[in-house]
Amino acid sequence: MRLNHRDDAGVTTILIVLCAAFLFGAIAIAVDVGRAVAVTRSAQNSADAVALAMGKDCVERGALSSAGYTRFIRTTAAIGHGQAAALSAGSCTSGFVTATATETMDYSFAKVIGMTTTTRTRSATAKWAQLRAGVIFPFAFSACAFPDSFTMGNATTAGTPMMLYGQGVRTSCSRDSNTTGQSSNAKGFITDGCVLRAIGGTLTDANGNSFTGTQCDSSDLDSYVGKDVLLPVWGSASGTQYTITSLVGFHVLGWSANGSSRGGAMSGRCTASNGFTGDPATRGDNTKPCLYGYVTSFNSTSGGTTGAACQTDTLRSACFVYLDK
Repeated sequence: MRLNHRDDAGVTTILIVLCAAFLFGAIAIAVDVGRAVAVTRSAQNSADAVALAMGKDCVERGALSSAGYTRFIRTTAAIGHGQAAALSAGSCTSGFVTATATETMDYSFAKVIGMTTTTRTRSATAKWAQLRAGVIFPFAFSACAFPDSFTMGNATTAGTPMMLYGQGVRTSCSRDSNTTGQSSNAKGFITDGCVLRAIGGTLTDANGNSFTGTQCDSSDLDSYVGKDVLLPVWGSASGTQYTITSLVGFHVLGWSANGSSRGGAMSGRCTASNGFTGDPATRGDNTKPCLYGYVTSFNSTSGGTTGAACQTDTLRSACFVYLDK
C-alpha cells in the first residue's frame, strides 16, 4: 500500500519570516511610542518650569517678564523640533497663571501607516498664597513698627526706606490693633533660632543682644546686609512671647544692636549714615535693636502656605509659589 506524504518543506521559514516581520513592526512602534512619551514628559517639565517662573515674576515684579521664558524650555531640535511656551490662562492679578508647552515630533516608523508627525501639548498652573514657614532673620518686629504708607521694592527697584524698631511706641495701628503686651526688656532679638515652623506660632525674645540661634544662614549680621530676608512679624505679645502673624520680605541695608555694634549703612543706633531715622509715628527706643532697609516682595517654593492671599494690603506677606497639581 502506498502512502502519500505532505511536503511541509519551507513552512518553518515562512513562519519565521512572518514572526520576524511582526516582531520588527512591534519594535518600530515601541520606538516611536517611546520617543513620543519622552517628548510629552519634556513638554510637561517645561510647562512646570515656565509656570513657576511666571508665578515668581508675578510675586516679585507684579508682571510677567518682557523677555519671555525661553530660557526655561528647550528651543533646539532634539527628539522633537524644539519647544514653544506661552501663557494660556490667568494673570498676575488673578492669583494664578497657566503655562502651556508644545513640541512637534516626526515619526520614524509610523510613516508606513500614514502617521508622519505628532504634536504634544502639556500645561501647568502656578498659584501663590501666604508663606506658612521658612528660614527667618533673627529679629521680630511688631506689625505697627512699619509705616502705614510706603512703596514696596522688588528685584530691580528699591522701595521706601524705613527704620524698624525692636521696641516700638505704637500699641495699635491700622493693620493690627492687638500689639500690646511686649515686655519693657524686649529688644526684638529672638532665641528660637532662624526657623519659623508655622504662622500663628510663637517666638521668644532674647531680652538681650543674643544671637545664638541655630539653623541661621550666618551668625554674622553683616552677612545679611544687601540681601532679602524673611522678617517674622508679630500681632500680639505676652511678655517675651511673640505670636507671629506673617512673614514679610525685607531688603537689609543696615542694622544696629542693643550696644554699640552696628553694620551696613548705619552711623549709630537707629540712625542711617545719611541721617535717616524713620517715620516719627513708628520711632521707638533707639537704645535697642533697629533694622534699616525696605520692604520687598519675597517668594519661596518651600515652606507651604496658610491658604490666605499674600497680596491684600500694603504690608504684603511673603508668598509661597507652587504648582497646582
